[in-house]
Amino acid sequence: MNINNLITFILGVEPTIISENVIIAPCWQPDSVGISAQLVSNQSCTIWHCQEYDLTYIVCGVGSCFCADVTMILQYTRCKRALFLGSAGALDERIGIGDIVIPDNVYCAEGASRFLYEDLSKDIFGKMYNTDNTLSDFIRSSIKNKICESNIQLHRGNGISVESIFSQYDHIEDFINMNCTFIDMESSAFLAASEKIGIPSTIVYCISDNVISGKPLYNTSKEETEFRKRIRKKIIPDIISAFVK
Repeated sequence: MNINNLITFILGVEPTIISENVIIAPCWQPDSVGISAQLVSNQSCTIWHCQEYDLTYIVCGVGSCFCADVTMILQYTRCKRALFLGSAGALDERIGIGDIVIPDNVYCAEGASRFLYEDLSKDIFGKMYNTDNTLSDFIRSSIKNKICESNIQLHRGNGISVESIFSQYDHIEDFINMNCTFIDMESSAFLAASEKIGIPSTIVYCISDNVISGKPLYNTSKEETEFRKRIRKKIIPDIISAFVK
């Protein structure tokens, strides 16, 4: 299959439609993070163009596999930088629901990233991927004041991406022993693909739950969920503004 046809098949748009600034999010649509955008595709993934920030916003769905595919496709577009926006669980009781995280590193505990390497027999469990320091630090410094005003905290540190929602609970102590304080299901594949294609990338999590403090996702209150949604709409537009500068 012609590569342009494959891109169009997956994204639903021509590669030239994708902007220099790209946001990839598993679930959050633009209005849920406080920005306006025009829908341009609603096929395998959902794509918006945000005129205010001149960026492409892609919702790829939950899980590492398609996130890696979509990120890899960016090498055939005008994309020059990418930002991952998603929820993460906390593995430290000091981290609150609604807190914002810009991690330094993410460890791989998923299988999709293995397909990015020539040797498929190589076990990459525990491989660490780095966010782009310059991009991450600039966003952190740009939102510091907004964070202080919002009754939340800004964190950094290590995340880990897993494939299983249910089975991960048997290994929480192992992840903590790996010095991981955040857990999600896509961001290691995003960073692995970004590294493969040479695009500077970083990650922003909004904390959705904390199993260590007795607040797993199924046990968070309606008030906590609504607070987290308000934080997203209040903070993320400033994060996006810093990202595109």
